[in-house]
Amino acid sequence: MKQEQLSLLKGIAQEGNYGWGASHAEQVNRLALRIYDDLLLVGMLEHVGEDRELLSAAAFLHDIGRPEEPHNEVAFKMLNKEIPKRMVSEELSREDLSILLYCILFHRGHDFSERKEVPLAEPVRSKQLGAILRIADGLDYGPPFDAAAKEVGVKKLHGTIVCQVKPSSEMTEGRVRRYVKHVRDDKIDLFGNAFGHDMAFEVLNP
Repeated sequence: MKQEQLSLLKGIAQEGNYGWGASHAEQVNRLALRIYDDLLLVGMLEHVGEDRELLSAAAFLHDIGRPEEPHNEVAFKMLNKEIPKRMVSEELSREDLSILLYCILFHRGHDFSERKEVPLAEPVRSKQLGAILRIADGLDYGPPFDAAAKEVGVKKLHGTIVCQVKPSSEMTEGRVRRYVKHVRDDKIDLFGNAFGHDMAFEVLNP
């Protein structure tokens, strides 16, 4: 994905107020890219290419289906029609569009199957990016969207993938611990499916 394409996709997200506001979208984007970069450093990502840009686009667009529910399914269907119409001059390849749509679809819920509207062109890449977005979204779980999780980092320790999360302050530490519990309970399943490793979590001192 070219930067011009990413800018157009961010524009689509902005027109819809990112579904749940700019603050949440920007935080999810920041956390997702940090997790992506660290997974790359520890050798967990084989395909590099333009996946970082696809993940960023998905982070800005992931809630665009709100307030309708399930908003991930709504966004998947809506963007499948809207993106080709809006990006005629900077058309996404069918492969990139598929990865983007499935990344958005997989950020929520527990059905990681192919949808008949769009072929799942790259299952591994789509699920890996979706798993990263899923975790980043869970670490900014609900208002107030004040970037309670200040930093996130991924390390590989004795064969275990550990995600370390640092709260922005002592005031937000309890909330960040709840976010981490939410990810453990409801959002981590796709990571194991996509990467073949479990992920452990550690909340650092602010």
